[in-house]
Amino acid sequence: MDTKSKKEVLLSITMLISNRPDTLEKCLNSLKPLLDGISSELILVDTAGDSRCLKIAQRYTSHIIPFSWCNDFAAARNVGLEKANGFWIMYIDDDEWFEDISEVIRFFKEGTYQQYASAAYLTRNYANRKGTSYSDRTANRLCRLEKQTQFKGRIHEQLYPMYEPCYYMKAYVHHYGYAFESEEDKIRHAWRNINLLLEARRVEKDNWMAGAHLVQEYYVAKEYFSLIEIARELRFHKNAYDAGRNDFTAYVSVMEVRSYMNLKRYEVAYQVGKELLAEPRALLIVHLCIANLMPEICLKYTNEKEAFSYCQMFWELYKKWQENEEKNSARDGFSLRGIYLTEERFGKIHMAELHAFVREQNWKEAADSFRKIVWKKIESTMGNTFEDTVLLIAHTDYEEIYTEAMKVLLRGEGSKEYLTQQIQRLEGEAKEKVLYFTDIVEGEYYFTVSTALCYVVV
Repeated sequence: MDTKSKKEVLLSITMLISNRPDTLEKCLNSLKPLLDGISSELILVDTAGDSRCLKIAQRYTSHIIPFSWCNDFAAARNVGLEKANGFWIMYIDDDEWFEDISEVIRFFKEGTYQQYASAAYLTRNYANRKGTSYSDRTANRLCRLEKQTQFKGRIHEQLYPMYEPCYYMKAYVHHYGYAFESEEDKIRHAWRNINLLLEARRVEKDNWMAGAHLVQEYYVAKEYFSLIEIARELRFHKNAYDAGRNDFTAYVSVMEVRSYMNLKRYEVAYQVGKELLAEPRALLIVHLCIANLMPEICLKYTNEKEAFSYCQMFWELYKKWQENEEKNSARDGFSLRGIYLTEERFGKIHMAELHAFVREQNWKEAADSFRKIVWKKIESTMGNTFEDTVLLIAHTDYEEIYTEAMKVLLRGEGSKEYLTQQIQRLEGEAKEKVLYFTDIVEGEYYFTVSTALCYVVV
């Protein structure tokens, strides 16, 4: 499709192409209904000169601009932007493709675009090649094309300025760019981005987006002290909670607390967590995520009663989140919801509740919390959960969910030995009950009692 005059073009679509022929084909094919459905143009900037990609690209457009790569994504994007003739601009990466682009078509065809200054769709970022683990992230990729419109950022570039109001679409693109073959590849990619982001911040000291992305990459590389330094710099800046920055401040604030936890500095995590929960300018996603982390922090630093109070706070905040989920999700640019609003994390909250009830020997409430855990979704448990489960089994009637939970708990290394230790602490009927139950649960394990010890016989 050749470039048209501005009078004819409603939407200009720009893309950088590199050396990914497989995903490029998927991307361009997913865009074809949009290119055919509305007055549009496709502008491709060739950053690699790959002959396979060039042949694919030529089937969709003749407007292909060669570009000598200079480690600056915004510079490459702006080359394509300068040639755009549309009233609106949209950009996409060559390793992304739409599942269904009909909502984007309707946005323009039905005239909805006339009520908005910008628009966003979702990127579905996969954590593995099978596509079984992913998180959705809001991507502000469309806006009216004005004289001042440009791309900013040497890496993780964005259109600027992005005016309100913004239309948030449910349409999404598949993206496997973070589904690495190995942990080494993942860390290598992080360090490549770290070096580019450090250079971007050196040139643009007030680049908030680069700072937030740097925090993200430091977390992947497990460089927690460097992460904390950047996070605190952004969080304590006088403009930290201004419009256009608050979304980034939200992300770095949560990651700062998460880093203290990974460093086992629970006292600091506790103090910073309380500060953030008391900050009225922080977005709801910050309060929600910190309330999600605080029960675990309290069990490490204070006590189960305080942990339980934060469990209650979390559910209250989560209800508030659900009342306007679409709007709140739009402010969650780094998809914290994909990490902390999951069955895995909900399970951690219920485990903290379980622990508090078990310590009070409130077996009815403990069982209620236990039933709320979706054990099939649990990949890790809290430190006290195994012991709490054994005590719950010892003091309540058998339920099928106990079998499901025990299978999860017993798959960890050293779990059989740990279970043996927990059973040894019980006496009388409680011990007999757990022994009988575990014999039913695991056909490959058989537990017997001698006069002094409980042996595991495989």
